[in-house]
Amino acid sequence: MPNDTTQDSPVTGRYEQFTDDSGQHAFRLTSPDGKLLASSNGFSSAAEVLEGIEIMRSLVSTATIVDMTRT
Repeated sequence: MPNDTTQDSPVTGRYEQFTDDSGQHAFRLTSPDGKLLASSNGFSSAAEVLEGIEIMRSLVSTATIVDMTRT
């Protein structure tokens, strides 16, 4: 994973790694203004969280938009 920065950038979101209420490791993606954009399920280790973040980073720029509200 690229260098961790503790400074907030005014133009980028932020991945936050944390331990949830059940003791599992997880991450969330927040916008520059702090709004929650995405939240992961629990992982059994911090290393798996970092792997999940890297997978998400590689997918988000090419992910397709699917409107699930249409029948």
